Amino acid sequence: MKKWNFSKTVIALAIMLFNVNAFANYVIEDRFVLLEDKYKTTETLRPYGHDFFVDIGAWISSNIMDIVNDADEASKKPDGQQLNAAKDLLNKYNNTEQNVRVALNFGIPLFSFTAWGVKIVPDIRVGANLGVHTKIGSEPCTLDTILALVEGQGLEAAVEADLKTKLAGVTCTSVSQSSANGNIIEYAIDNLGVTETPELRALADSGAVSIPDDVEAGDSLPTLDIYAKGEAKAGLLLNYELEEDRGKGYLHIGALGRADLKNKITSSSIANGADVVDFGEEMNTTIGLTLDFKYQYDVDDWKISGEVQDLKIATLSDSKDKGGELIYKIDPLIRLHASYHMEFVGFYLDPFAGVHKRSQYDFADGIYAGADLSFFVWGDRLGIRARGMVDQEYFTFSPMLKLWIMHLDLGLKAPIKSESDGIKLSNIYHANFRVFF
Repeated sequence: MKKWNFSKTVIALAIMLFNVNAFANYVIEDRFVLLEDKYKTTETLRPYGHDFFVDIGAWISSNIMDIVNDADEASKKPDGQQLNAAKDLLNKYNNTEQNVRVALNFGIPLFSFTAWGVKIVPDIRVGANLGVHTKIGSEPCTLDTILALVEGQGLEAAVEADLKTKLAGVTCTSVSQSSANGNIIEYAIDNLGVTETPELRALADSGAVSIPDDVEAGDSLPTLDIYAKGEAKAGLLLNYELEEDRGKGYLHIGALGRADLKNKITSSSIANGADVVDFGEEMNTTIGLTLDFKYQYDVDDWKISGEVQDLKIATLSDSKDKGGELIYKIDPLIRLHASYHMEFVGFYLDPFAGVHKRSQYDFADGIYAGADLSFFVWGDRLGIRARGMVDQEYFTFSPMLKLWIMHLDLGLKAPIKSESDGIKLSNIYHANFRVFF
């Protein structure tokens, strides 16, 4: 059989990486999914193992805390200055995106056993993560903008649907020039026959759903788009090894609970102190029974694997009657990965390449390639590892220090292109701390 030439494969992948546009259109939830799957690539390259106990990880873009602090300061300005400060904030970070994700995972190893020639190594896995993605840009003030401002406010699904129906045909000019002074909820209550409830009154008083009172239809309106997702997963993971070196991998079945929101706010919303992320009382929580599966085949110094994550078997419960539909549906992630192991002068070199794919983005967006250079002693308990990896948008550098029962892994994703679909890319920093037996 003809041997697979790794260098030619990497070159072919690189050509695809740099000659395919990342996005036809910027859809904030799809962008979030792609970035999260890039983060999961890093996690895949740092497998937990049977002895894993606790794992804490975080990803954060370079300017996100500055935006949060500037928004808070804008809302605290003296009366009459808040709106201008909020406008300055959105103009300062115009055409940028920011992302943050934090994750906490626990593992409980169980006794291993052998059945029908298959070695089974079981673990209980429990984990949760929260991610937020923002995009600041400008868009014409239209009916679609007004309807988008209503979304993500924690309203019951029926109340939100009724409000959107009665807002149909409304223009930015009619709202800004009314006695509501740009407050969309106030305008709907006063002029469109929307029934005032305590929930709507509180939202109107907050000023969270509003446009500047000098905006007219078609005017350019700076906006801050937000997508946020929280999820938790718990289940039984079965690592397996087939006899006679026929392969290994894992089977993970568990419950995946997810809730998310998408929101849009304006400079007047920021000036009024609106919450950037508020899941509200009625979330769109969906719980599904999911399956993860991986098969890996080792031949000589090669490791070749295929993996499926988040394959939904059944929906166990949802809250769409009150909280609405889940935006980021439980959708499978598919990954193919290959690596080659080399040793020289006490060091290990492991070049690798792979691709991940989910329905929200194109095949080329998930291609990556890189290499690990490492040095370990004492049964791999002490050592260092440096990783370099490239995909279509970022170069990732990640050093790791391993100390007996723990490791500290740091990382930087530096953009290799200035923007994606008109949105500037930022540095993304990463830290991971893990304790194992």
